[in-house]
Amino acid sequence: MPITPLPVVRRPALIAAVLLACAALPCAAQLPELPFKLPSFLQGAASAPAQNEPSPPPAAAKPQLAPKSALERAGTGQSAVKASPAALSDLKPDIDCSRPQEGFDVVAKVVEYGGENARRRLDRLVATDFRYDDLTPEDRAMLKYVAYTTVWVPPALESKIGSVYSALAAGPGDESYSPSARRSQERIVLLKQQVADFPGEIKLLVRKDMPSGAAAQAGGLISIAQGFVSDLEAQPSASDLILAHELSHVYKRHSLKEIQYQLVSTSAGFSIAKRLLGRSMQGGGGNMLVEALGSVQLGFELVSFVRGLQIRFSRDQELEADACAAVWMKRAQMDTNDAWKAFETVAASPGQAGSYFEQHPSSAERRARFVAATKRQGAPAAPNKPAAAAAQPPR
Repeated sequence: MPITPLPVVRRPALIAAVLLACAALPCAAQLPELPFKLPSFLQGAASAPAQNEPSPPPAAAKPQLAPKSALERAGTGQSAVKASPAALSDLKPDIDCSRPQEGFDVVAKVVEYGGENARRRLDRLVATDFRYDDLTPEDRAMLKYVAYTTVWVPPALESKIGSVYSALAAGPGDESYSPSARRSQERIVLLKQQVADFPGEIKLLVRKDMPSGAAAQAGGLISIAQGFVSDLEAQPSASDLILAHELSHVYKRHSLKEIQYQLVSTSAGFSIAKRLLGRSMQGGGGNMLVEALGSVQLGFELVSFVRGLQIRFSRDQELEADACAAVWMKRAQMDTNDAWKAFETVAASPGQAGSYFEQHPSSAERRARFVAATKRQGAPAAPNKPAAAAAQPPR
């Protein structure tokens, strides 16, 4: 018996039913756009009422309530967050280099700051449409604490930031492999061996365009002026002190923390900070493609933000770097007795005024802290290997 085809009139109804079923699925919003135009009889099929079915009566108009502001939504039923005594002590300089590397668990650190009330508050600040101008003084104090006591920029993005600084530099000088530069590389390797939890690798960049001195930047980059390397040949203990000081800035993540603080304390950076904190608090998840694309966009915005920053370390950060320098030099059996005197001798030499030593003042307080830190150190905490054998060329 021949098969009778379906009447043509039923085909549009069948397709419309499929469209209606698809529209009810949660994935419907993710369907790709059709590469062709639907026939006129299918347009609006998913929203039109079925034939022979009465139209539903119009819904009664609901009264329109005035939308609450982000400030009201995030703060409803919650008292102001106050810092605990332990949190306040965390913000003081680590003058003995005794605190371990800062944690990556933002949630745990915020709970330590102000309990569950602080955790809920931070979650609302990140998850709602809160703006920088909506922040209360208590909010800003909590965000400052988070910026300076935790690390929530992923390592891959931190490396990108380091690449930005490298790209902005003129590049290695002709004498980057001179005996003076090789000695600096060897001493950095020796100093790193004194720290069990040093984060990442160090790249030493000898630059022609720097007037003098050295600088530590995010991503493990230490830049040193080409002429400065040679000037320190006559004062090896001063050279060790400066290298240890800059290496300490990297260990304490000072540059990265300053970037984090700039993000949470400016209108331009606050939206980036919210997304970084949100990813850190939630640990990722969700659609992998969306996460990857989101990471690329977030990384692009963060790197663009960093390009316009001038990072200057605070007095407390300089004291921390001096303390770590003293501890590591003592462990490495470097000369700490003459180090600060040699440091001041180099600072007073011609050509050094107005640059590195004005940014790193050779103050009586810093010298006293450095000397005190060296006196509190005992025997070396880690076995020392020959520096020349362990030295590696800059990456």
